[in-house]
Amino acid sequence: MKTLSKLTILIFVILLFQSCKQNQNNLFEDFENDFTQSIKKSQAVLFEYQYDGLMPQSSYFVDCKLKYLILRESGELSTSIKLIEFENDSIIKIVEHFTTYEGNDNGRTAGRDLNKLRGDTIYSLDYKTQKYEIYTNNKLLKSTNLKIIRNNTNYTYKIKQYTEDSYNRH
Repeated sequence: MKTLSKLTILIFVILLFQSCKQNQNNLFEDFENDFTQSIKKSQAVLFEYQYDGLMPQSSYFVDCKLKYLILRESGELSTSIKLIEFENDSIIKIVEHFTTYEGNDNGRTAGRDLNKLRGDTIYSLDYKTQKYEIYTNNKLLKSTNLKIIRNNTNYTYKIKQYTEDSYNRH
């Protein structure tokens, strides 16, 4: 009987952990769905172009201007997906899902252990409302004024420029 109770508790803990993990993914999925709906609503056109081969991108154009940009980065122990929206040549919103993993064999060998999540964070930078939010474990951890956050967007603007140049040459 004790074994059955321990097994029941173990299953409950596993399901609870999976639920927390899925909630964070669901939160980012909400951001992704809003982003995708905006792309569809504006009838943006997908343009296949890669500024940086190590950072796959999906670029969506409206009236010959880059309107939506998705950037994917992957390191040995981390992944990042950035959803970036532009308006009148300025970034108006960036949502980034940044995930870190523990190394294989507790870091003794190269590569990540996909079963050992170290951190899962969503950053939302809204330049229209000047709001900066950080979410962890499906909860708002911090919300502050974007003006006090140092955010280097020069590289993003460089990607935008080269992508638009390539698009308009076609």
